[in-house]
Amino acid sequence: MKKIGQKASRVKTYILMDIKRGTMDLPVKSKTLERRYGVGGATIREAIHHLRVVDKEPICSDSSGYWFPKNKFELGHTIAQLRSRVKKINEVANALEHYYITEGQQGLEL
Repeated sequence: MKKIGQKASRVKTYILMDIKRGTMDLPVKSKTLERRYGVGGATIREAIHHLRVVDKEPICSDSSGYWFPKNKFELGHTIAQLRSRVKKINEVANALEHYYITEGQQGLEL
């Protein structure tokens, strides 16, 4: 994994403390974290990615925000949501690849 950026490293511990106070019913919104710590959404996502992957923190999320799970159901909810996103991203990549192979070679220089 690539090294975490300086801004993300500076705020990740504080972000974790905030997320641990969130619940599935009242999650912590990215915009709240952005305003609180004076960083952009990309920095928040980088810090959360590092917390999840490197620090092994079971941070849950969905379109409403981030929270720390109370049970396996909440963790399963996030896992299912992430896998669904991966599936949709793969569908788009496959469609673009198909276009490139079947049609795009004539007028598209990649």
